[in-house]
This record gives sequence, structure tokens and C-alpha cells, in this order.
Amino acid sequence: MNEEATSQRRSAGESSSETQRALLRAARDCLAELGLAKTTSRTIANRAEANLASITYYFGSKDALIAEALFGELEARLSPVLDALEGSAGDAAQGLGAALEALVADFGSSRDQLPVFIQALVASGDGGPLGDRARVLLGSLQARLAELIGRLKQQGVAASWVEPDAMAALIIAVCNGVALQAMIRHDTDISVLAAQFGGLLLASSVDADQ
Repeated sequence: MNEEATSQRRSAGESSSETQRALLRAARDCLAELGLAKTTSRTIANRAEANLASITYYFGSKDALIAEALFGELEARLSPVLDALEGSAGDAAQGLGAALEALVADFGSSRDQLPVFIQALVASGDGGPLGDRARVLLGSLQARLAELIGRLKQQGVAASWVEPDAMAALIIAVCNGVALQAMIRHDTDISVLAAQFGGLLLASSVDADQ
């Protein structure tokens, strides 16, 4: 009897997880096709073949679902960048280069999603679930970048005037700007921009104290 009850609970849990995944996939698909403004709870539920109430049940609100669909996916895509940063304990400059390469690879594989990403960034400024999720993700990325830049200073690669936290925020701002530029101009070569920015960051830091 206990085994049967355990099996039923496991099946219910698996069904619950699958419903959540289906809603997240449906939200991403709707956002890509319709944009942020035209994506509704009903279009998501219909695409996921789920009950409309399941959005509130699993995520609390449509906005919370969209926040997780957008920034949760972005967090997963940025994990190689964070891994590159964390794995660069011996050579911070090499870690920065690896992180930039990972960012370029991510941009290249998700270029068609840039319009939705830009819309989400703008909308996150209004607060709510989008704003909360964006702050958590970008805050984590900024903290890890700041740690790397601090190591660059300790290794004598970055100039003494560099403020790690401010420079980390600047790098994120530049990445957001590159995303916008790539959306406006489809011929933008992101790899060239990344190489120029990485070289500028390191070269100016070295030269600044001389």
C-alpha cells in the first residue's frame, strides 16, 4: 500500500513538472512569435495545452511565468560564461577572454530572440516579477564579474583606478547595448565587437597607470 501511494505521488510530481515545463516552453514560443505585449495567459495556456488556472497555480501570475521563461532561460544560457569566470583562478585575463567568447557564442545562437530580450529589459524597469527576476540575474552576473576584475587588479593587469563593481556594471551595460545594436543592424559582427571591447578593456587598464 505504501509503495502504491509512493508511486502515485511520484507520478503526480512528474506530471506537475511536465506541466510547468510545457508552460515555460509555450511562454517562450508565444513571446518569440507575438512579442511581450501580445502574449496573454490564454495564448500561453492554449499553446501548452494546459488549464488557464495552471499558470496561477504553478507560477503565481502570468508576469511571473514570463519572467521565469525569459530570464530563467537567459540564466541557463549564461552558465557557460559564469563557468569560464569561475574556472579562471590562475589567469583572470584568460578568464575574461573565455567569458567574452561564451557571450559571443550565446548571442550567435539566440540572435532571433534579441527583440524579446530587449523588450523584457525595458519592461523590467517597471518593477514587478520581471524586474525582480532581472535584478537577481544581473546582480549575480555583476558580482561574479566584479570578483574577476578584482583579481585582474591584484595580478597587475587592471589599472589602480578601476573600480571592480562599477566596471562590472559597465560591461553588462555594453553587452545590453551590443544586443540592441545587433537587433537594429543585422549585419553587426558581434565577435568583432567583443574582441574590440575586450582588448580595449585590458589595454586601457594596463596603460592607464603608466
